[in-house]
Amino acid sequence: MTSQDLTVRSPVASVVLTGGSDLDKKVWDMQAEVKPRLDLSGTAVATAFVVNPIAGLSALLGQYVLRNPLEKAMSVQYRVKGPWDDPILEPMEAPAKPPAPPNPGG
Repeated sequence: MTSQDLTVRSPVASVVLTGGSDLDKKVWDMQAEVKPRLDLSGTAVATAFVVNPIAGLSALLGQYVLRNPLEKAMSVQYRVKGPWDDPILEPMEAPAKPPAPPNPGG
């Protein structure tokens, strides 16, 4: 059985599973991407009303603007293989960044 982009969501993370599982042999052969879920918590809103409206608004705006980049930066990919009752999780390397272009002035 195979799956593409099966997503399991929880309050703290989302896990996207891609790959397959052999139902007869009961083994996994999948990739899992774990993405933290950073919520726009009530802390910033509470700060806005209780302590300092400017600081609270700044914190709320900062969380909103930085949410996606932080979630992407903190995401981890694993290779999941082996038997169902004792799977092996191997961290996968992040894709290599392309080299920076040469500096024409230097």
